[in-house]
Amino acid sequence: MVADHQPYDDEQLAAEVSALQLSGHTHAGQLWPLRTVYRYLLGLPVYGEFEKPGTRLYVSAGTFGWMVPLRTERHCEWNLITLQPA
Repeated sequence: MVADHQPYDDEQLAAEVSALQLSGHTHAGQLWPLRTVYRYLLGLPVYGEFEKPGTRLYVSAGTFGWMVPLRTERHCEWNLITLQPA
């Protein structure tokens, strides 16, 4: 398992060779229009679960605000992830 602050480096993600990467820090779960720009214009993972070559990626929508205590997109979330042996 890998925990990486930002989920954008596909080259690093492929080199890590892990079953799961947990990430945050997209801010796209917080303010409009970041989700649209990141997901549709840049093709980047915003929040949620993604299949990547050799790994599964989970990106949190975040637990609070950033700079401005306001959210116009996805609600704040805490995640509980239970790992089970394969």
